[in-house]
Amino acid sequence: MKLNKLAIIGGGPSGLAALKWALYDGFDVTLFEQGKETGGQWTQAPGLSGVWDSLHTNSSKYLTAFSDMPFPEDTELYPSHAVVKQYLDDYRENFGLLPCIKLNTTVNQLECLAGKGYKLTYTPKQNGPRSEIFDRVIVASGRFNKPHIPQAAGLDKFTGRVSHAFNYRSNADFGGRRVLVVGNRVTGSDLAADLSLNESVTVISSCRKPKYVVTKLINGEPGDHQLYTRFRSLAANAFPPGAGAQRLKEFIIKSCGNPADFDGLKPAENILEAGVTVSDGYLAQVQKKRITQKLNVDHFNARSVVFADGTEEEIDDVIFATGYELNLPFLSSEIYQAINTGDQHLDLYKYTFHPSFPNLAFIGQYLQSGSFFPSLELQARWITGTWSNHIPAASAAEMLDWIAGFKTIKDRGMPGLHEMAGLVANAAGFEPDLNAFPDLAGSLLFGPLLPLQFRLQGHGSMPGAKAVYLKNNAGKVNSISDLSDEQLNQLKAVAGVLKENTGLQQLIENI
Repeated sequence: MKLNKLAIIGGGPSGLAALKWALYDGFDVTLFEQGKETGGQWTQAPGLSGVWDSLHTNSSKYLTAFSDMPFPEDTELYPSHAVVKQYLDDYRENFGLLPCIKLNTTVNQLECLAGKGYKLTYTPKQNGPRSEIFDRVIVASGRFNKPHIPQAAGLDKFTGRVSHAFNYRSNADFGGRRVLVVGNRVTGSDLAADLSLNESVTVISSCRKPKYVVTKLINGEPGDHQLYTRFRSLAANAFPPGAGAQRLKEFIIKSCGNPADFDGLKPAENILEAGVTVSDGYLAQVQKKRITQKLNVDHFNARSVVFADGTEEEIDDVIFATGYELNLPFLSSEIYQAINTGDQHLDLYKYTFHPSFPNLAFIGQYLQSGSFFPSLELQARWITGTWSNHIPAASAAEMLDWIAGFKTIKDRGMPGLHEMAGLVANAAGFEPDLNAFPDLAGSLLFGPLLPLQFRLQGHGSMPGAKAVYLKNNAGKVNSISDLSDEQLNQLKAVAGVLKENTGLQQLIENI
């Protein structure tokens, strides 16, 4: 029997995951996608995607996937954007999602009808606007589609080309030119490295703060297997932000080097102040003098840029790799004003629900480091599981209390995949009980955050998940007895702080 009508806005990875779980939980569901195909950023569609021609993922194939459909075994460790697009197409076909999808359909407005559902106004490509009432709505429209270009002194006087990383496609478009790339997070670093591969291009990379740089492979293993673990999530909850900073910095320098060793700008000693980015080619190109690093832009002239240190460089182009603003233009003013906290954050309970709109939910409208695929799927499963009464819903008071706390910390930096996945999995009952799987507990704590581990328990658990997890486990640690003395001591230290975590306390007692 079908449950009530559900609309999903957006057909990227978050929308497809939401559609799959909505069907699993029995909803009568329609997904609206403005493009001519599903896949979101991975379609490389002009105006809808910021993916360039040579782009590969910066997260491994093990984490750039959903729990019930790994990449084919022969897929390269860091897939190209075309391979990820094919993966999403295969996911759509494998789970029979296409009949529920309306392509080439733009959502114009979403209104709350005060307890009587939601009015969705949309425009198919070949027709005029239409309106339809839905009982529930999931907003899965993507977080990276409204480029942010900061105000910069003199930029209006600059006569060269000004663009955003969202519009970059190939270094061939900049042959023979002098290009300034503003920003050194993942996109800025990788884009500058890609530009530098065209030897006719002069590349200047500017930033507010030099960052520590992590390579995709660390000591022969995917970096995201080591940086995003359940133990790191527990430690983040147990200790203040700076507690593990020195250890993390030492790990990165030992494994990947200090940028200063590559003749690059030296980051601040405090890694929390400096920040971390991921790029394989950036520092190598800095060392080869193919990329010139500079600190803050002071101002632009007609054909040049002046930096904070007073030096000046002639440039033909400036590309801003300066992030994205929230972009939800279809929300009614009532909804937008209730949940909005500026151009970067939404006031939502654990990034998902708001007590004023009990039948409205959001997926992926946040910033995080690491692959989004596991956390998007967890959000989707949590939403439809809650709305189908398989998962207890949080009370309005509980939601408001969490939102109030979030407002005080929202600008402290983005969480990692391990923190976001842990937050949602814990709220929804998907986090596997370590004591129920003692032969896996070591891997579940210190091994890679494989999406399949969240299918071991809870609503939507998958029969045979344990056997498949063991087969696919890319880590080397399984049982608690396999842990090193250092890992055990770290675990005991965390347990000593997280007294309320009864499962962790029981695990320590059993060791």
